[in-house]
Amino acid sequence: MKLLLILIISLSVFADYSSYQVDDKETHEKTKVKMISGKKDSNRFYQGNLSQVFSHPFEKVVIAVSNFTEKCNNELKDKRELTDKKYECPYHNTNLVESKVYKVTKDYKKEENETDRYLIARRIYNRSSFSHMDLVRVYETKNVSGKRVLTITQEMLTDKKANALVDNPLDQDSAFQKAFAKYTITEIDNKSTILNYYYASETDHWLLNKSISVGKVFDSMGASIGLLFDSISKKLKGKS
Repeated sequence: MKLLLILIISLSVFADYSSYQVDDKETHEKTKVKMISGKKDSNRFYQGNLSQVFSHPFEKVVIAVSNFTEKCNNELKDKRELTDKKYECPYHNTNLVESKVYKVTKDYKKEENETDRYLIARRIYNRSSFSHMDLVRVYETKNVSGKRVLTITQEMLTDKKANALVDNPLDQDSAFQKAFAKYTITEIDNKSTILNYYYASETDHWLLNKSISVGKVFDSMGASIGLLFDSISKKLKGKS
């Protein structure tokens, strides 16, 4: 219960769009990602959600979710600045140039049930180059049935917040002011696990905040989340 409260507080900054006017909802035809969008003044939010049961043990699903540096677009390898240009990412992510994990080097206080915290530098290319640092936090608990639950949150940081955790972070350069993801991995039994993925973002970008752009953003978001789940399935099956 305490963990649930912590996560609700953490999510409230990103997920409480009750004052926004929802103007579009859609389920991606191919990936079945459920998406909504809405607007308030010059800000627009986007949300996506997908759940899937995997016929694999809890520990293996955790590994398949956490392999952040194995996902990228190999066709963009010449644009890499942080990682080896010769590295072949086994799992495709259309717009992701590279990801690099950094340890938190400055003091911080762990939240209750938090077991790990680290940063990921992400460089993205979508007609232009973008970059930002993500803060990843990992929480371990059990549900009312005594089954293990691992929750991973991933939050895009402002330059100020990134500098408070590590020296010389990657600068934030994004079309979105906020971006947040939450992976909830729940053990069903010793052979099956359910993953729920939630994503939320907010933008005041002159084009992305217009209703005419929602369809394209939905297409991209639905496909991207679908690729994420596809990469997890392939990792679990030992494929690339």
